[in-house]
Amino acid sequence: MRHINSPFAIVSAHLCGELWEVNQVRHKEMMACIKQAGVPYKNLLGAYAGEEEQSVLLLGESGIRLAHELGQLFDQDCILVCDNERQAKLVYDYGAELSLGKFQPATKEEAEREGAYTFDPETDTYYITA
Repeated sequence: MRHINSPFAIVSAHLCGELWEVNQVRHKEMMACIKQAGVPYKNLLGAYAGEEEQSVLLLGESGIRLAHELGQLFDQDCILVCDNERQAKLVYDYGAELSLGKFQPATKEEAEREGAYTFDPETDTYYITA
């Protein structure tokens, strides 16, 4: 993922503990919503709460608004939001926020040790917050 100079959000339709096939269907449904909205996006992989998941980066303020809507629609506890300086926070469905630090590149080993990470398969780059 090249450096993005605008705010963005990362959201997933994945439910922890659910079958992979079920989460695949949920992801396809979420992607249909994203494409219909016409918001710029990028497919990513990630890990959260100890499980790997498909996720999507949504660009700009309209992408952040859509991520909030999709998070609610797909029963997500939270979404990750980054400002234009890559300061990251989790925004929970009940409105609370948790600052995480800077969203930055990491080695695969650092990412796996951290346990929560984002992977961009297009650039073969891992990201963590620190």
